[in-house]
Amino acid sequence: MNYDILFAVIFYGLIFLYFIKNKHKFNIENKIFIMYKTRWGLKLMDKISRRFPRLQKILYHFGWISCFFGMGFIFYFLIKGTINLILNPGSQPALAPVLPGVAIPGMPTLSFWHWIVAILILATIHEFSHGLVSRLHNIKVKSSGFAFLGPILAAFVEPDEKQLQKSKKTAQLSVYAAGPFMNVITGFLFLLVSSFFVFSGVQIVNIVESSPASQSGIVAGENILMIDDYTINYVSDFKKSLNDLEIGQEVIVKTDLDEYKIIAEENPNSEGKAYLGLTVDTVYPTDSKLLKGIIVWVKMLLYWLFVASVGVGLFNLLPLGPVDGGKMLYTGIFGLTNNEKIAKRIWIVISSFCLLLIIINLLPWVYKLLIFLFKPILLLIL
Repeated sequence: MNYDILFAVIFYGLIFLYFIKNKHKFNIENKIFIMYKTRWGLKLMDKISRRFPRLQKILYHFGWISCFFGMGFIFYFLIKGTINLILNPGSQPALAPVLPGVAIPGMPTLSFWHWIVAILILATIHEFSHGLVSRLHNIKVKSSGFAFLGPILAAFVEPDEKQLQKSKKTAQLSVYAAGPFMNVITGFLFLLVSSFFVFSGVQIVNIVESSPASQSGIVAGENILMIDDYTINYVSDFKKSLNDLEIGQEVIVKTDLDEYKIIAEENPNSEGKAYLGLTVDTVYPTDSKLLKGIIVWVKMLLYWLFVASVGVGLFNLLPLGPVDGGKMLYTGIFGLTNNEKIAKRIWIVISSFCLLLIIINLLPWVYKLLIFLFKPILLLIL
């Protein structure tokens, strides 16, 4: 059973029931953007904005300046990745949708609950930052709340647009840049916190019966320190040390209790490949399976919070129409030229080009999605 699909059905089923029962509390825009307006967090925005306002303004002025550099970096990365994708069709796209079950090379599979929790946290940080900086510049925030863009969970704040447009260009840029700036900053903070969840030590948890390891006298529960001259701190070290293992090769496994000579034999489950017959795991600070599961789940959440926060922050800096980077681009060009027509023309050209690049990079993922959806039908027909 695919539990991600089951959890998704239950989650969206409950949301749909709540929507039906409280439909009058929701605003629907363009038939796909559903907003639930509240005043959550508005008092907290006011409270924080009054603490060291000058220092905060300096921080967020640095934020919008650094975000323009970020915009240049992500736009260059997108252009370079698109050229590489066109010239080398087998290469990976520059962009990838961070969705449950979507396999991204080099990354673990994202579970449904990790996705929901990570999106909720980073969206809240993003929108709260917009609201906070708005209040910092005495711009009224009308409402806050959560929303759905199709099935994707989101959050929002609603600054007074008239006040925002009448404010200084530097204030506007600070408001627009606040969300992606804080996403990137908190993303690296999540990475820092996750470093406390890195446990060193590799323990033998199982020995295959009649395997080379079982004949050596080594037992489950011993911690592996070295394999030949290779120091073992993590499970990844254990795997790397055996990458080039050959049938008949002798290795010396040093543990916290003794030293063992093991001669590799052919893996009974994989013809032509050598193995020792050891199953290992990370040494955790607890023997409780429940606590181990919680530690692994939280560690994976912190990983995805880092990846998604930095990814969403940089994506929002793209010079694209309605996203923060697009608003920053238009405000910056208008501030430099003081000509609305010229600013709009340049903004439209760059934004359209950026949209084209995004579409090109998403085509391989759309193709995979279509294959996934229609493969069962094709198999039935053929």
